[in-house]
Amino acid sequence: MSKPARAIDSNSVLLYPRTLFTQEHEAFRKKFREFIKTELKPHIAEWQQKGMVNPETFRKALEQGYYVSTNIPKKYGGYGYDFRYNVLIQEELEAADCGDIFFPLGTDIVLPYFTHIATEEQKQKWLPRIVKERLIIAVAMSEPDVGSDLQAVGTTAVKDPKTGEWILNGRKMWISSGAIADLVVVVAYTDKSKGSKGMSLFVVEKGTPGYSVFKVIKKLGRHAQDTAILRFNNVRIPADNLLGVEGQGFKNLMTNLPQERLSIATASLATSRRVLSLTMNYVQNRELFKRVVGDFQHVSFTLAQLATELNLAQLAIDRIVELHLKGECTTELASMAKVHATELTSRVCDKCLQFFGGYGYVESSPVGRAYVDNRVTRIYGGANEIMTEIVARIYGFRRAPPPPKMDSELGPSQL
Repeated sequence: MSKPARAIDSNSVLLYPRTLFTQEHEAFRKKFREFIKTELKPHIAEWQQKGMVNPETFRKALEQGYYVSTNIPKKYGGYGYDFRYNVLIQEELEAADCGDIFFPLGTDIVLPYFTHIATEEQKQKWLPRIVKERLIIAVAMSEPDVGSDLQAVGTTAVKDPKTGEWILNGRKMWISSGAIADLVVVVAYTDKSKGSKGMSLFVVEKGTPGYSVFKVIKKLGRHAQDTAILRFNNVRIPADNLLGVEGQGFKNLMTNLPQERLSIATASLATSRRVLSLTMNYVQNRELFKRVVGDFQHVSFTLAQLATELNLAQLAIDRIVELHLKGECTTELASMAKVHATELTSRVCDKCLQFFGGYGYVESSPVGRAYVDNRVTRIYGGANEIMTEIVARIYGFRRAPPPPKMDSELGPSQL
């Protein structure tokens, strides 16, 4: 049986030199790989079994610049790194099969609400605390009956005229890191009559009376990442815990969502690279009917086609990251990136699992886990169907009007 000329890893799947990273970024990558080796890999199986990462691991990562402090400006005690470091963290977690340890959730998705939206006084209040107290942060948008349509949330915040405090009521669902978070940014209506212009963001601290983790949800995949239902029952929070400006919550959410979607896209492609490299090595070292599996034309052509799509997708995503660094990544472009990357990775995982045969379907299979874990990427951060509608609108297409109501006295032929 013939052997491949060389082993293929997640980097050599790409057939072009990437120019996104500097020597400083690559030095950071090596350090983070060591952190994964010593702090994450020995414990990941235990955390997947428990459904929760040890909070101390997040705190260690924060100290070393791998979680949240990564992008906190130096003047507030952070490292002040650019978004390319976030991409490196995503890639290395996925390459090590540790993608359900959600460091990027806090760094890429939640932190910008503190660094970009908070007033200067709020930045001085929260950012040094996050660093010094090594706080874990989360964001609570979705609700039991509300997913991608954020304008439909039911959580409310009413101001007490006597004390100036906000009184928060409602429930939030699908909250990643919700069970271990020290600070949660909560989306709530302060004036429902104003529609999206009546929505605001609030910072709620763990231990505040009336705030509780109602339930930790068991999921199909991403088992090490806790996902919770949070309950707010007459939770009183200080007036200055309103993040930014009252009534600007929806606008702020829309401002931050492009980075969230780009973050999902970069992680998804890293999964594709790992799964494709594992499969390429596997099929070139397994024999079937006295032939190497990889020598079957269907297998080799399928993997070559996936590799082609992956190389071109990575080129595109790297370019979009460059645009994001310059503040030029639009909502539509980020939506395109998320849809394309997550749909591609779903195809990669599905095709590659097939080539592993029964071994791909066992619980311990890294390809099988990737197949299950990646499925949610087409849902969170905004369902791909919503992303596609966002893209369609930029080209002039509009949402179809609702169908006319049926008049009880008229039959269909008379309408």
